[in-house]
This record gives sequence, C-alpha cells and structure tokens, in this order.
Amino acid sequence: MTLFLIICIPFCILSVYFAEGKSLSAHTPDLCLGLLTGALFCFVHGFFVFPFRVVSASYISNLFRILLFYNLLPQFVLYGFFLLLSRDDGAYKLEFFFPLIASFFAVFVPYRILRTPFIPGVYELFVLPLMYALQTAVIAKCLKLIVLAFSEKRENLKNPVLYLCFLVFLFLPQTAEAIRAITPRMLLCGILTSAFFVAAGGFLVYFKFQSNFKINSLRLPR
Repeated sequence: MTLFLIICIPFCILSVYFAEGKSLSAHTPDLCLGLLTGALFCFVHGFFVFPFRVVSASYISNLFRILLFYNLLPQFVLYGFFLLLSRDDGAYKLEFFFPLIASFFAVFVPYRILRTPFIPGVYELFVLPLMYALQTAVIAKCLKLIVLAFSEKRENLKNPVLYLCFLVFLFLPQTAEAIRAITPRMLLCGILTSAFFVAAGGFLVYFKFQSNFKINSLRLPR
C-alpha cells in the first residue's frame, strides 16, 4: 500500500500528459524543480518541525492548518516564486504550474503521510495522493481558462460558474481532510471526497472535448 502512495502522483503526471498528447520532456526542468523543492522543503520541515503534534479538536483550526500549509503555500507561493524568476514567455509560465506543483506534491504528500506517528489508513494511502494529484490538474486547468478569458476576451469563459468551480476545487479536498482529522466518522468525509472526484473528473472531461476552449494558441505578455 505504501508503494501506491509513492508512485500515485508520478503516475498521474504521466497520465495527464499522455491524455493531452503532450511531450513530457518539454517540462523536465519544471518537474526537476518541483522534485528538488519538495525534497528541500521536506528536509527543512523534518529538521525543524516536531512530528508528534497534538491534533486540535477544532474543525476550523485543522482546516486552516491543512489549507494554508499543505495547499495554498505550496501551490501559490512556490508557483509565484518561480513565476517571478522565470524569463520564459507567458504561455510557458502558465503551462508549468501543473508539472511544478504536482512534482512537489509527489515528494511532499508521501513524506507528510509517512512521517506521522499514526499508522496511515486507506484514506491516507490511497485517497489523499489521488485527491492532491487531481486537485492540481483541475486548478491548473482553471487558471488557464481564467487567463484565457481575459487575455483573449473569450466571453464564453467569463462565467461565474467557472470561478465558483475554482473555489470549490481549491477548498473542498482540504475540507474533507480536516473532517477526517477530527472524527472517525467517515460518512461526511466520504461524501465530500466523492463529490470532489466526480465534479473534478467531469470538469476535466468536459473541457477536454470542448474545441472552443483550446489554449494552445495562448500568448501572454512576458
């Protein structure tokens, strides 16, 4: 079961590029940066953070911790940092969100699950890595569509539903994880997790087959 945890996100990265018919070699630098950053982050975290943390009984406290330190900081601080350093064109900067963040999670998610003093269950070993991989893919797609809507003035993309989906996909997985952390009752956590997988999968499939939403020609300013 631990093997699945380790190979799940790398396999999902390969699957995304295979499904989209894109070359993985073009994003090798982004993948390497994500892996190295993930390894460095885990090293610093493991050296300075005590692993035996008492889990708060407060749902809000757990949600804030998981959302901030396991989701928002890795995704947007890491992406924003490399966005500022990169000298590539705008289209490439938009494309490297997924390989950069997904490869970071490929190191960080197994690390934080295996480092816990508790024995990880099926949810931690199977569901969480899949959820983080799918969440990264969906957020990457949402960012592309939002930028496309305003850079090329695509009125069919300026739909409030798109931005609502972005917020739901950004918060829903960590909401389910926070509930899992404070209660052994899996019903609500299972409902939210299932809703996320169904909604995210449907979102990706829908935009995969919509020719009006192709982003291959997107050219953003440097």
